[in-house]
Amino acid sequence: PVFIVFISGGWAQAPSLDKKVIHELQTAMRLKEYKQAIAAIDEVLPKTQVQKDYLLYMKALAQYYLEAWTESQETIQRVLEQKESVWHHKAKFLSARIYLKNKDYKSLEAIYAKEAHRLHAAQRKEQVARIYIQFAEALSKEVQPEDLQAPPPDYEKAYALYEKALELKPGEQLSEEIAFRLGQSRIKAKQWEEAVQDFTKYLQEYDPDWGGLPGRPMVSQAKLAGKHRDEVRYLLAQCFIEQGQTGEAREILEDFVKLLEKKKDISQELLRD
Repeated sequence: PVFIVFISGGWAQAPSLDKKVIHELQTAMRLKEYKQAIAAIDEVLPKTQVQKDYLLYMKALAQYYLEAWTESQETIQRVLEQKESVWHHKAKFLSARIYLKNKDYKSLEAIYAKEAHRLHAAQRKEQVARIYIQFAEALSKEVQPEDLQAPPPDYEKAYALYEKALELKPGEQLSEEIAFRLGQSRIKAKQWEEAVQDFTKYLQEYDPDWGGLPGRPMVSQAKLAGKHRDEVRYLLAQCFIEQGQTGEAREILEDFVKLLEKKKDISQELLRD
């Protein structure tokens, strides 16, 4: 018998175990009864000399969902010590998730750096891109006033991770989202000129109505109308304002208003038809 479980990296097949153990684990995890799952694992662990890596991984996963980060990290470390285990790589990513929850970004980055080449080799582009995005979000998260232990945001590292995600060419919709976040990262870092470059590139690729910056006309290359295109035009104007270039900002906003009016007229015509 086998027990199929979804973890970062895909679906994995658990080793053969007693049917009763598998049934208890499967039922408990499905019903989110994680304490029951841990109890079932603790009962069988001392009685078996094989497949302990799988049982330890599942125990660490249950502890993770219970938000027992310290206990989960201690358990998963026992799997990581087994270099030849088929669960070793999966354990690394569970460990990374724990580091993320604990805001231990240095340890998180170390895992990411070691595993990046393996992820690329597996050609799971969209899934890998989403892992990059998750790490980038953590690195760029604003520190809350009450969270005195949190490190400051690292927008440069977050930007680099978004770039790596985009390099994977994960698909049109996700690529559009990443392209938007690149500009967002520049704004958060108050890098206005760089943000202008990223947002201009976004509009060129994802706004069919884009005609170029003021004084620099161009023909849009967009094959997809991005969901963030209106927001990007507004943010682009904001970037020019921050640089003291109010004339350029005004032209961008005027063009944006004209575009919105045009869309409104088209919508009214469609309603009349």
